[in-house]
Amino acid sequence: MAESARNPELRKTYISSDDIMRKSFARLIQEGIAAGEFRRDINLEEITIIIFALIDGLIARQAINTTFSLKDDLPMFFDVMAKLLK
Repeated sequence: MAESARNPELRKTYISSDDIMRKSFARLIQEGIAAGEFRRDINLEEITIIIFALIDGLIARQAINTTFSLKDDLPMFFDVMAKLLK
């Protein structure tokens, strides 16, 4: 990600990938709202950025610390996610 700030070609690829991922999250959240699983008052653009940023950070954490475990190191992660959406 840091390299994409200096490399225009890499930046274009990063932005494209970011857009695809956020649209995928948005679609899943829209489906959850339609199914009554998530709140209807959610700001879709805002929540997709928040969730994607969390996941992006967790990917970086895993890259730095290969023993990192979502289950063991962040047991309240899923509770936090549920509170964001429900």
